[in-house]
Amino acid sequence: MTTILAISGAFLGGLLGAVTAFFGYFIFAELIGVPDFEGARSTGATYVIAPVGAIVGAILGCFFVLRLRREKTGGLISRQGMIAFGVVLALVSGLYLHFFWQPPAPMFSVLRPKPVLSYEIRVPAQQIEVENIEGLKSVLRTHQAFLGQNGKVKHYKDGDNVILSAEHTMYYRVPDRALEMWLAPEKLLIFNLPIADIPEPSDTYSDWRRVDHVRKHFHSEDIEVAGGHNVFIRTKVRWDD
Repeated sequence: MTTILAISGAFLGGLLGAVTAFFGYFIFAELIGVPDFEGARSTGATYVIAPVGAIVGAILGCFFVLRLRREKTGGLISRQGMIAFGVVLALVSGLYLHFFWQPPAPMFSVLRPKPVLSYEIRVPAQQIEVENIEGLKSVLRTHQAFLGQNGKVKHYKDGDNVILSAEHTMYYRVPDRALEMWLAPEKLLIFNLPIADIPEPSDTYSDWRRVDHVRKHFHSEDIEVAGGHNVFIRTKVRWDD
């Protein structure tokens, strides 16, 4: 009976802890001005804050039930109660290790290394103005959200082509990533990336792949480009702390 009560207390405590942490984070984030770009608050609350609240709530819920049980029986916590607490603690520890030290879907671990995508895009020199490269932006997209803009885009000449390069940290474990880059105000390049949900590291770039879509904006139809769509991408992945 004690074991059932302890597990029930842990379950209810975990549920209450997750809900409290989730909504408490939104209130706190609003007070201190945490940005909500592309759902940053919701992502943080769902995949970081709420699980931590659930873990803390489960331990406190179990401890509270066992304390009440001890007061009711008028003695120390029974052996059965200690076993029940140990079971709950083991389950909670397992969840903690799984979430923080393993890469559970849909996000990679908070504390473990994350994969970093390095890419090079080959563009015919006549299709790009070199002086505008400093302002280029790319976005790594999944079916859920944008994953942030790249750092400074580097470039170098390669014969009749310009090579653009940058990096993105991958936070989501999903198999449907795509890279978008605005090459001009009405010229959006979209590259579908055949990268596994947990990508393997590589020291060398992949083969060159032609751009999948060229559009005026994301939801428009593909457009024709003078000289054809002779834009290509190659990628590699490393894991960073």
